[in-house]
Amino acid sequence: MFLASSKAISLTRTILLMLGITTGLLLAIEIALSILFYYRDIGANGPISDDRINADTYQQADWTSDYYREFKESNNSQWRPYTYWRRKPYQGQYINIDSQGIRKTWQADIPAVNANKVKPTIFLFGGSTMWGTGARDEFTIPSNLAKQLAKNNIYADIVNFGESGYVNTQEMISLVRELQKGHVPDVVIFYDGVNDIYSAYQQKLAGIPQNEFNRVLEFSQTNNANTTNSWQAAVKHLATARLARAISRRLNLNSFFTNHAGFFSSPKQAEQIQVDNLALANNVLNIYEENINIIQSLAKRYQFNTLFYWQPTIFNKSKLTQYEETKKQEFDQIRTFVSLTDQLFNQRFSDPGKLPVLRDISKIFLNETEPRFVDWCHLGEVGNKEVANRLLLDLMPLLDRSKVDKR
Repeated sequence: MFLASSKAISLTRTILLMLGITTGLLLAIEIALSILFYYRDIGANGPISDDRINADTYQQADWTSDYYREFKESNNSQWRPYTYWRRKPYQGQYINIDSQGIRKTWQADIPAVNANKVKPTIFLFGGSTMWGTGARDEFTIPSNLAKQLAKNNIYADIVNFGESGYVNTQEMISLVRELQKGHVPDVVIFYDGVNDIYSAYQQKLAGIPQNEFNRVLEFSQTNNANTTNSWQAAVKHLATARLARAISRRLNLNSFFTNHAGFFSSPKQAEQIQVDNLALANNVLNIYEENINIIQSLAKRYQFNTLFYWQPTIFNKSKLTQYEETKKQEFDQIRTFVSLTDQLFNQRFSDPGKLPVLRDISKIFLNETEPRFVDWCHLGEVGNKEVANRLLLDLMPLLDRSKVDKR
């Protein structure tokens, strides 16, 4: 009896010792990983590592380091219904974003003689290229457009609705939301192409926002929240759990465990799917054309004018600088699909009578020898000015002079 009790005590001690060692080891691993993740996260918000600082279109300007520091600091988004995200308010020297997530646009000091004139309202939509990645507030496309209008004695109320990553459908929904609020513009300008192409290339499916597989996965996790108790939620936030998720993503295990009704659960899974690029590119343009038709119906109902522009990329510039050539090579994997979509766009819309509101300016820098791009799609401030000047050519005839001059 005593021997059996002694063995039981010894076994219990052994088990407790093993549990203690295991717990201590797991705790040590958790602490070590937490420290590593902490310093990695700090590094992500630390010194600027954006090599676009060295873009030759800046001509070695002395403001680029401060600009890209602000760009990094301001690149924080908050949830928005229907369109998913928009930047949080931010105040800096070169980047300023208001409480509605709208970036600051240059405004002229209106001469006294024009003080009582009714200002035309112009909405501009697009992705980060319209928002102004690579440019200071006063040198975005909308700001340059405002300056050129002021030179023509037109003092417009210009709103830059551009936002990083937005595809045309998100922009259309943003416009609808403004109309719902009673905010009816005189002219609406859309500047698109890059994000719709990239989203389709990324997810092998046209017409959806970028990174949609993340939201599908998040929805699936949230939808099952009723089966997740508090300790499971706590475990989810452990550093070891974070490492396990990172490993599963690296090994593409998420796609093994997850199936989301036709959406891919990770970029890696999407990359492994073979698609008909011709059909995919055509679908990008089909959706874009239908969006134009829908927006034109809204324009007729609310009586505003519209202009649509298919934007340039570095792949449509034949005379690249050394820096631009480097950036072109960095994004060479998407070049074929971009070029295919551009070619189909030209074939489909070469007749200006088909969609009179649509302009193809993708080759605006075709023979330009001076630098214009800071990466494969974003322009420097000189490029923004030239795009704004091109928009101005179509915009001026649309502005109702009787309204502009009305007192």
